[in-house]
Amino acid sequence: MTTDTSSSTPPGSTATASDPADTARQALVEAAREQGIDPANAQILQDARNWVFRLPRGGVVGKVHSRAAHYADVARQARTATALLAAGLPTAAPVGRIAMARGHLVSFTEDLGPHQPGERQFGELLARLHRLPPTGFDVAPVDKVARAFDRLARLRPTAISDADRDRLHRLLEDAADAYRQAAWPKPCLTHGDITLANSALTGRGAALLDLETLGVGHPCFDQAAPRFAVDAFGKDPAAYEAWAAGYGYDLAAADPRRYELLVPFLGAASCLFYLDWADRSRPEARPEAELRLATLLERRPFPWGWAPVYVAGNPAADHQPRGLHRTAGGPGTALSVPHAKVPVPVGNTVANMTS
Repeated sequence: MTTDTSSSTPPGSTATASDPADTARQALVEAAREQGIDPANAQILQDARNWVFRLPRGGVVGKVHSRAAHYADVARQARTATALLAAGLPTAAPVGRIAMARGHLVSFTEDLGPHQPGERQFGELLARLHRLPPTGFDVAPVDKVARAFDRLARLRPTAISDADRDRLHRLLEDAADAYRQAAWPKPCLTHGDITLANSALTGRGAALLDLETLGVGHPCFDQAAPRFAVDAFGKDPAAYEAWAAGYGYDLAAADPRRYELLVPFLGAASCLFYLDWADRSRPEARPEAELRLATLLERRPFPWGWAPVYVAGNPAADHQPRGLHRTAGGPGTALSVPHAKVPVPVGNTVANMTS
C-alpha cells in the first residue's frame, strides 16, 4: 500500500494555518454551486465575525456565518426578512436555502446593489423599524447588558489577562447598577447594528440589511450608536446630525445622562469584539484591541480615536498580504486590505461590534 504524502508537512517545517477568509470563500463557492448559483468573481464585502460576498454573476449576496452560528438563528434571520417585507419595510429577500459547507452555514439573499442611502434616509428607515409592532416577528428579546457580561466571560485566556478581565468586569458591574436604576422606554423592534453598511439604496428607497442582531429591546441603544460613532470613531458630526434629523430624535442632545449610561456597554462590546477577533483570527488587530481596552479601563474621556472594524476588499486584493489599515472617518469608512476599493462602513465599529 502506498501512502499519499502530498499534503503532509515536511520534517522540520511548520504548518501554516489557512486564512479564515480563504476557508469562507471555499465554503461560499461550494454552497453556491450546490444551488446553481454562479460564484465566479465573488467580491468580499465583509471580513470579520462573518464573511459577506457579492456574487455579481449570481445576482445575490452570500453570507458565510461563523462556526459558532446555529441553524435556528440563521433560519430566523430569513423568516425575519420575509416578515419585514410583508410589513412594508424594505430588506433583502432570502434566496435559496441555508447550506452547510466546510463547517460553516451559508445563506443567500438578493443583491440590492452597492449604493447606500444618505444619513437622513437611514435615520428615517430606522424610525420606521422602531414603529413596527413586534407582534408577528419571530425574534428574541435583546439584553445588551447581559450580553456584555456573557461576551467577556467567553473570551479565551489568550485574549485578555485575568487582571484586565476582572477590571473590565468591575467596570461593567458599576455601569449595570447605574443602568438598572434608570427608567427606559418600552421595548420595540431594534436592529442592533446601526451603520450605513447595513443599508442599501434601491429604486424603491432605503432598505435595511444584516438582520443578525435584530430583536426586541430598548430603542435607546440604536439611538445612541450613531452618536457613539462620532465620539469613539471620529465620524463626521454633520453626518450624525443628518441621521438624527431623519430619525426625528437626538438622544445625546435630548437626554445626555441616558446616553452616558449606554456608553460603557457600547464601548465594551466594541472592545470585546476586537479582543476576540484578534485572538482567534486577526492577530494584526491586537494593537487596536489593546487601545480599546486601555481606553475603557482608564476611563478616558471622548474622543477615543478608535479605528473602524471591517476588512473589505476586492478579488485582486484577496491574495495580497493582509494588513489592517486605519482609514479616515469612522463608521463611514473601513479597515481594508491593501488596494481595496470597496470602503464598507463598519458594522458597527459601533454596533455589530456593539451587539
